[in-house]
Amino acid sequence: MNQWGRRLGCLLLLLLWLIIMSLPLLTAVLARQGQIQVGRPEGSRVRLFLLQERQVEGVGLEWSRPLRQEPGCHRTTVIYFMWRGQGENVRFVTCPAAVNPATPSTVPAGTAAADRKWGTAAYSFSGRQFQLW
Repeated sequence: MNQWGRRLGCLLLLLLWLIIMSLPLLTAVLARQGQIQVGRPEGSRVRLFLLQERQVEGVGLEWSRPLRQEPGCHRTTVIYFMWRGQGENVRFVTCPAAVNPATPSTVPAGTAAADRKWGTAAYSFSGRQFQLW
């Protein structure tokens, strides 16, 4: 058992080392392109993007995934990690007009349309309150 524990520990240490060594490459690609996106446009995707404005600087993380209740619609979460200024973390649902013409294309959290359509629940993230569907 001791031999397997040592091998597992070495494997985990190797994976941690590879992650740490890839961070400079990640920052170079982010600085050059301004964003890194993983996933498909019609499916789940994660996008890391750089914010470089006069009043705000930081990194944003956008995570979009399809809604099971409404085919064609996506639930998107945007989280900001700022070193200058402030970014407001948001969650919203985006539906193309072809899916449901009666529903607006973007429904922010906490609106009556979102509450009726997907239900609501309150969560707290970093001391901020969010309305989720």
